[in-house]
Amino acid sequence: MSVDGWVMLFEKLGLSVLYTKHSRGRKAILSNVDLGIARYAVVEERQRLSQAKLLIEQGLGIQFKVNERGQLRAGGYKRAMGVF
Repeated sequence: MSVDGWVMLFEKLGLSVLYTKHSRGRKAILSNVDLGIARYAVVEERQRLSQAKLLIEQGLGIQFKVNERGQLRAGGYKRAMGVF
């Protein structure tokens, strides 16, 4: 959406255009439960992120890869319980 389009919507609808609708954007890869598992692992192993990565992989059944920038990427979307 262009800036002009956003301004027109803002003038027409007010502050309500600032709220993200649930149908917009990319779907979440991790559920809230999965996100909780990942957060717990990182908090518990914040000094050893390689260990946190292993805990997350074991807890979620997902194999992660580290890209050239050092970022974690899900290597596959299939889990032990199915496809998400």
